[in-house]
This record gives sequence, structure tokens and C-alpha cells, in this order.
Amino acid sequence: MLIPIPYAADRELRRFPIVTLFLVGLNCAVFLLSLLGGALTLEYLTRHYGLPVARPVEVTTLFTSLVLHTGVTHLLVNVIYLWLFGCQVEDALGRAEYAFFYIGSGIAGGLLLVAVSSHLPLVDADKAAVGASGAVAGILGLFAIRFYRARIKTLLVVPINLPAIYAIGGWLGVQLFHATNSLVSQEGTGAWAHLGGFTFGVVTGLLMRMSHEAEEEYLFEDAQHHLTRGEPEPALRSLHVLEGRHPDDPRVHRLLAKAYHLRAQYDTADLHARQAVELALEQKEVGVAVENYLALQGILSVLSLEAEFRIACALESQHRNREAAATYKRVFQHYPETALAGTALMRCVELLRRHHDGAAEAAVLARQYLDHYPDGEWRAQAANYSKED
Repeated sequence: MLIPIPYAADRELRRFPIVTLFLVGLNCAVFLLSLLGGALTLEYLTRHYGLPVARPVEVTTLFTSLVLHTGVTHLLVNVIYLWLFGCQVEDALGRAEYAFFYIGSGIAGGLLLVAVSSHLPLVDADKAAVGASGAVAGILGLFAIRFYRARIKTLLVVPINLPAIYAIGGWLGVQLFHATNSLVSQEGTGAWAHLGGFTFGVVTGLLMRMSHEAEEEYLFEDAQHHLTRGEPEPALRSLHVLEGRHPDDPRVHRLLAKAYHLRAQYDTADLHARQAVELALEQKEVGVAVENYLALQGILSVLSLEAEFRIACALESQHRNREAAATYKRVFQHYPETALAGTALMRCVELLRRHHDGAAEAAVLARQYLDHYPDGEWRAQAANYSKED
């Protein structure tokens, strides 16, 4: 039978898929163990640890059968699908949740297989089912809900690039055919394990509202795509949906600022730019605030005194001295009558002095400090720096 082999997805991972790697390693290690000879042969492991399909089920075999495979092809197909789709699902669920989900999918597949097989009169009473297929099918089911717009590169005689939902839909159609046919021929009953695991994955994805999470991710992607192409109108349609759902999300306001700037609505763009930075600071996401601040230069006009000073401090803590000095200087320029502005100005001077080409500007700013703050606490230091032009 010709089996489609997926080998790449268009999704970038946010974290290393350590659980999926462990599961791939575990399945391969158990199979290699069965090839080494001795007492633990594949036949022995299947008979004692496989899932009996027409006899009372021992609970432990629902787990042990998931790491056994009947041959190299069986193993390779499962681990290839597990690696490609499992990495993405682990990334979406989180490591612990993914591990429980994987086991739950395998159990669901095994239970459906036993339920169907126990009602087929000609099924061998000693037959035992093995394989990670039910668990992998669960991963496919959740993937179809969470990443319904993803594309998969698949080897089917020749490499093809197609939407994942079509590839999984084709796979599901084949499983339904084999499952239905097994009710007559009583061969290929393993497809019921695939259907059980797949159903578990789909239901889990729906209960966790992962389609909603996917929709929001794709709205962000669409908005970014249109902004890259200089198309503010379609970008704003996506962003207004997101703003309605998440009015305090700094990421939304960052993209709104860029979209309105493209439309030459500069006041509105500036408003969203300020929100992109100040909301992130309120939510204690200082790294996001700094990223937004730097990304929105040329759009952003004036932040609040506290926000601008905090951004300058954060930049300095990241050793981005040039950007920090420029931001401290903005604090002084925007709020010269405040005590904090004097401190900001002297921090700017200190940072500029660390660069050989910044000494002259530092001396000029030190003199400005002396002019603006006759009672300032940094006057002695400013006086020394002002003479080093």
C-alpha cells in the first residue's frame, strides 16, 4: 500500500519538543530491544504486553501496547507522523498536558478497537493489537483543529505541498474505509484504533477551544502579512476583530499603530503606539514594551514621564547604551521641569561618556543640566563633565 510520508510543516516551534523526542526514542528503543534476541522477542512482547482485542483487557496493556510495533515499516510510519505532528501539538499544549493527551489518545483508540473487535465473531481470540497509531491519530485530530491552515510537505511518489487539513482528511477517509470494510472482512480492524484516537483528539481540541486560539493566531498572521505588503485596510479588518476580543493586548496596538500610520492617520497611530508600550509596562512585560518602543520609532511621539523613564532604564539594563541614552534625552526634552528629567539627563550624559565619540555631546548636555537645574543634586558631577568638551 502506498503511504503518504509527511516530512515538513510550515510552523515554527516556540520550544524544543522534548516529550515528542522522548516518545520517538522510547518506541525505537523498545523495537530495537525486541531484535536483540533472548527472551524479549517481538512475539513474546506482543503476546504478554499487546492489547488483547477479543479477551478481557488488562489495564496495563492499554499502556504497554503503545510502545510495541510489528515491524520496521509500522514503526517508521508512526514515528515520522509522531515527530512531524507531535512537535507542533506539544508546542500548542505544553509538555505535561501533551504527555497526558498522548496517553489518553492511545487509550481511547485501544478501547474503541476492543469494543468493536469483541463483537466480531471471527476475530482470533489470541490476537493482540500493538502500536502507537491510536495515540498518533489523536495528535492528528488535535492538529486538524489547532492548525487547520497549516501546510504540509508530503512525499507521495513525488514531493507535494498541500494544506494539512486536506492531507489529514484524506488519511481519515482511508481509515473510515478500512474500518467499515473490517466489519465485513474482519481484517484491518486496527483502523478503529485510529478512529478512536482521532476522535479523542478532535474532541479535546474543541473542548479546549483550540479552534478559537487558531483563529486568533491566523488573524495576527493575516494582519502582519497585509502590513508587510502595505495593505492597511485588510489588516485593520483583522485587527479590529482582535481589538474587540483583547482591547488591552500590546501586540494588537502595535499592529494597529502601523496600520493607521500606513493610512496617514498619524494621531490615531500615535495613540495605539503609546498603548502598545504603556499597556505592556502595566502588565509587567518590560521586554515586550521595549520591543514595541523600538519598533514604533517614527510613529510614537510622547510617552508618559514614568513610561519613558522605565523604557530608558530597561534599555540600559540590556546594555543598549545608545538607545538608552537617546531615550533618557527624550525624557528631558519632553518633561524638562520635572526632577526625574534631571536624573534622566545625567544618566544620558554618563552613557554618552562611555563612547569615545560621545564626549562632546555629553559635555553639552552637562551644561544644559547646570542651566536648567540650579539646585540639582548632580551639579558637581555635571560641572566636571561640562569642562571635558
